Amino acid sequence: MQDDARADAEEKFYQDTLNKELLLNVEYRAGSVDAVTLLYSDSKEDVGQSLISEGLVTVERRKEKRLAKIVGDYTRSQDKAKQAHVSCI
Repeated sequence: MQDDARADAEEKFYQDTLNKELLLNVEYRAGSVDAVTLLYSDSKEDVGQSLISEGLVTVERRKEKRLAKIVGDYTRSQDKAKQAHVSCI
């Protein structure tokens, strides 16, 4: 089940980003892994928030003050997806 959910999220990510111009911002680094936000360059829509809203990925809670707004936005999107019983959350 978890592998299927991951495959679904990856597929949707590829569909949403392949051959699209995106803006990338590194939010923080955890070891050798960068946590980033991706925005479509034309609409400024957040790719990650879209995946969260569709119930395909979940939010990692962070305590840094500079991340409070984005984590809050993501958490609200996740809560709405859960309430609507969207996808696999």
